[in-house]
Amino acid sequence: MENLEIGNMITAKFASLNKNETLDQYKEECNKEPWETIERTYGDIVDVDTFKNWDNESCKVEQIFKVTPKEWGLLTNSFLDDNIIWREKGGTIYTGTDKDFNEDLLGSNPEMLEDYRANNARLVTIVINDQSGETIAIDPQGYKYARYVGIEVTK
Repeated sequence: MENLEIGNMITAKFASLNKNETLDQYKEECNKEPWETIERTYGDIVDVDTFKNWDNESCKVEQIFKVTPKEWGLLTNSFLDDNIIWREKGGTIYTGTDKDFNEDLLGSNPEMLEDYRANNARLVTIVINDQSGETIAIDPQGYKYARYVGIEVTK
């Protein structure tokens, strides 16, 4: 991915089933067909939810690593191993415009919770294969392993 910098906003596809060991397992999850569609009727309103194995999510780039194909192979086949690269990184941030936003009030303020759900982003580490250009987004949520792995990264 060209011209990617720390602080950029990107989008990545994250599997609903997380904590996979390898990149191939994440790709397999993200390539599955939606597993259920539920239609609900509320008076004149019909609400349709499709449950799939992945979601495209907004992310803010926290750090970037370009790695050799050998390093790429090691990293993408051992996501559950502790790695200093991920330590104390990741999480989510509020990206909305409400100057009174307070994360401590989310449980008691439904409007603020709705605003947060619509306006947040994962903090991610970007890893780029310097030969192929393949790019992944890692959100360890503060752990030492790659807890959430995003594929199909776009700017």
